[in-house]
Amino acid sequence: MRLQPIYALGALVLAASSLGACAADTVASVRLQQPALPADQAAQWGPDARLYRSVTLDYVGGLSRPTQYRRLLEEGLDRAGLLAPTSTAARYALQVDFLAALGSFADVRKDSWAEYRIINRATNRIVFEEGVAASFNAHYAPTAGNAYEILGARRGVLAPDGFVTAYGQADAQRMLQSITRFVMKLGGSDGVVFATVVPCLNNAEVTAMKGALTASGVPWRTDDCQAYRQPKTYGGLRFTSYQ
Repeated sequence: MRLQPIYALGALVLAASSLGACAADTVASVRLQQPALPADQAAQWGPDARLYRSVTLDYVGGLSRPTQYRRLLEEGLDRAGLLAPTSTAARYALQVDFLAALGSFADVRKDSWAEYRIINRATNRIVFEEGVAASFNAHYAPTAGNAYEILGARRGVLAPDGFVTAYGQADAQRMLQSITRFVMKLGGSDGVVFATVVPCLNNAEVTAMKGALTASGVPWRTDDCQAYRQPKTYGGLRFTSYQ
């Protein structure tokens, strides 16, 4: 009978530990479900920049199946104003070597390291060379149906972790993160001023935001306005007000 208080204390400790673990899991789950923060910066080279529409992808080394990565990389180069539209314009070659291979979905967490190198094709001189790390900790979130989006990636493609709902999403997230970090480093090296992206809205707050950016000499551009021009015709959120 004298040992009962000790057992009771042990039970309380275990219960408290379980509650603490549950609380921590709940906090982590809530954090991972939060939508991505606004994508408020855009890296884009202008017509006067040395690399504007002048870069072609030379090769990608270190990946057994580089097709998806090559597609994402070329899309990123195009959006940033770097991808050469013709062979004549392709004065610079981008070479990518992965030293730590991208992980499979089963690995849930896998870091990658890639060397990005841009070479002047006329002189064979290296004009840019940087190593880029990428890491994404995938949390599997089973859902009904076929969901193909990253959930809870709080910092978008730069998020260190988030829920995934389909095979291959973790790899895609790491690929996009690597590409984005490369473009950011290249922009810093080239002195590209990243533009601030503002909502395609005309309310007082957004108007003041645009005015402040202009007054500060910070370049800005609006979000994809097409997405704002397709309002759903629900006629408002309806409810019954009487008791």
